[in-house]
Amino acid sequence: MASVLTVQVRQLELDWLVGVLDFEKTTPQKLWISVDATMQAAILDGTECYTDMVCYADIVDFIKRYAQAGHVPLVETIANRICDYVLSKPAVQAVKVSVHKPNIIDECHAVGVVLQKQRDN
Repeated sequence: MASVLTVQVRQLELDWLVGVLDFEKTTPQKLWISVDATMQAAILDGTECYTDMVCYADIVDFIKRYAQAGHVPLVETIANRICDYVLSKPAVQAVKVSVHKPNIIDECHAVGVVLQKQRDN
């Protein structure tokens, strides 16, 4: 029986220069970012190798470095770049990234996008 393992990052909260409006280019906004990285699970019997796994800390570190790189016009671009990074890991078969702005529309808890990509086999 095949098993699927999903490594998750839930609601990473970062300040980011993102958006197309003038104030969004100079004032950081809070973003919530979540990632699901899906792969075939090795037999988890105690003999698995850490280097075969995808580390959630590596994903978080990449996102934090990206947030420091400067202004990004669209949250869609952020989601796409994170997806591409996660899919660069050979073990990952599919990835889903959500990027939400919690403070942009008063009547909404948050607004944002969800992007899913999978490896072509």
